[in-house]
Amino acid sequence: MSKLVTALIVVIVVPGVLVGYIWLTEQVLRLVSERMKPRIRPWLWLAPALGLLGLFLVYPMIGTVITSLQDKFGKKFVGLTNYSWFFGSDDALTALKNNLLWLVFLTLLTVGIGLLVAVLVDRVRYESIAKSVIFVPLAISMVAAGIIWLYMYNYNPPGSPQTGTLNAAIGAVGVGPIP
Repeated sequence: MSKLVTALIVVIVVPGVLVGYIWLTEQVLRLVSERMKPRIRPWLWLAPALGLLGLFLVYPMIGTVITSLQDKFGKKFVGLTNYSWFFGSDDALTALKNNLLWLVFLTLLTVGIGLLVAVLVDRVRYESIAKSVIFVPLAISMVAAGIIWLYMYNYNPPGSPQTGTLNAAIGAVGVGPIP
């Protein structure tokens, strides 16, 4: 798809669909009594989000459950045989136990350390500096980080000046650039 078509879709079609949905919901609300409008309006606004949630989360989950009730080739229905094998296998139960331990303790540790740091940072005189040290790295997006690393590793053919920081440093000590 060309960039022009993509731009037209983003600039015209998406806002058009949103305005159309708003218009349609207001038309539906005109048919409803004034007393019922406050009860129905939130559900009309939530409907697209719930629909997407169902499409991208619930539908695949149902597919996963159906697949778990089939053989390994996905052709024959075997019922709860896979589950009985899983819960009867010592290796599978060990793996399940290890995963649950990781889930519980890593979550508790992460939340606990985060809460401790938040409380401690909130009580110091240099609170604004401490918060900056913690939150500035979060403000740098992955795109910005990717661009920074692109410039760090930038490669130009041998004989031309190296603009990448690492290749320039390697070139300064007499080693040729690394592509």
